[in-house]
Amino acid sequence: DRFLLCMLMPAEYRESLFALYAFNHEVAKTRGSVSEPVLGQIRLQWWREAVEECFGTTQRRHEVVQPLYEAIKRHDLPRQAFDRLIDARERDLVEDGFGTLAELEAYALETSAPLLELTLAVAGSDSAADREIAGLVASAWALTGLMRALPFNLRERRVHIPVELQRRHGITARMLESLKSEEPLSAAVGEIALRATALLDQARRRRAEVSHPAQSVMLIAALADSYLKRLKKAGFDPFDPVNAAPMPGRIPRLLMKRLLGRF
Repeated sequence: DRFLLCMLMPAEYRESLFALYAFNHEVAKTRGSVSEPVLGQIRLQWWREAVEECFGTTQRRHEVVQPLYEAIKRHDLPRQAFDRLIDARERDLVEDGFGTLAELEAYALETSAPLLELTLAVAGSDSAADREIAGLVASAWALTGLMRALPFNLRERRVHIPVELQRRHGITARMLESLKSEEPLSAAVGEIALRATALLDQARRRRAEVSHPAQSVMLIAALADSYLKRLKKAGFDPFDPVNAAPMPGRIPRLLMKRLLGRF
């Protein structure tokens, strides 16, 4: 998905975007790459120091850091966005789940919005409205991704269904461990998907405020919408194989939305 969206951006931005996506992938996979939380903290600290050096005059000899340095210098990217992405991934090292849907949404925002803000900066947008709308889109995208990845994360004993939803829908520990379709689980996923849809609706109501450079960046909303519709068609069952199947016709749809300036 990231590659496809990148290819829909002007060619002169693509190398910088690839560097950003590679950096995000490196920090996002920390939890799954270490056996102990302290090792994850060490890994994230390495990236903090690498980013700090990128905002200086030197960079580490690393296949991701070097192109990242070039992207930062070329587009004068904001340091804070990188720090937010790294800090957000420290949350992954904690075994505790989420108490409320608001907490899950805050996590979705912090793990996704800074990357979209950096993408906006590469595209040449410095609009506060663009960043606000991108926050809505990024939160919806991350919530959608968490629900699509629920089977995988449950196998890793990572629960992204907030406790308040577990209680409301009668989800038990057995259901979370069985890795099978369960009506209460689908109901909770449906509630989270509904929130993601609402966030996309909020973003689209502000479409007239989106600057021209930001229009292609916002296309990620169209992909999120397609995945949410597929999830709904499956009865919000995250274990339905249809959720992992290729998305037919997504490229023509995205091209059409790009031409029309929609997302």
